[in-house]
Amino acid sequence: QAGGIWVCRFRSQLCRIAGAAWRWPWREVGGFRPMAFIYHERQLGGLCGVHCLNNLLQGPHFGPGDLAEIGVQLDQQERMLLEGGDGGAASSRSSALAAADGEGGNAPPSSSIGGLEGQAYNCDPSADGGNFSIQVLTVALQKFALQLLPAKHPHAQSLMQDPGAATEAFLCQCRDHWFAVRQVADCWWNLNSTRQRPAMVGPFYLAAWLAQLSAE
Repeated sequence: QAGGIWVCRFRSQLCRIAGAAWRWPWREVGGFRPMAFIYHERQLGGLCGVHCLNNLLQGPHFGPGDLAEIGVQLDQQERMLLEGGDGGAASSRSSALAAADGEGGNAPPSSSIGGLEGQAYNCDPSADGGNFSIQVLTVALQKFALQLLPAKHPHAQSLMQDPGAATEAFLCQCRDHWFAVRQVADCWWNLNSTRQRPAMVGPFYLAAWLAQLSAE
């Protein structure tokens, strides 16, 4: 699926640190803030979707099975809507797409039309798959009263002019890899699970970096 950036709209206070995993100490330079910790899960297999959400939420709240269950439920719901709502039109549509593809057309794979013919759309069926759809991550974050707003949405245009003041976190996808960027202890951090440790992101660099990611 195409990459992008989503603004995380907080409607409740997120829990800070919970559980084990990597916790990096950080003390505000020149201030009197007590020691804070940054929760950071490092990459395991292809589970970037799981690591992204846990790093964003700053705690081990989801496992691979949790997101896979959401993905399966969404696939089933979409399949029922397609098969039941059109009275068999889904099968005709699938055949038409296959025919177009055979004639040199640019038809999308069957997974892009709601998981027809047993193919999963919202979750990665591979053994260590973690490239869940944005729909799966959206449903998962709703349990924490979080909303995702695409950065290119008209309502987000003014927010993205000053992303550091717009929200507390961003969910990013680039080259089929999910990762989180969020504010912890008044500083912005790149919590990409492929990194050895979190990386601080300056406020001026944040806007340029997110703009570059959005363009890619």
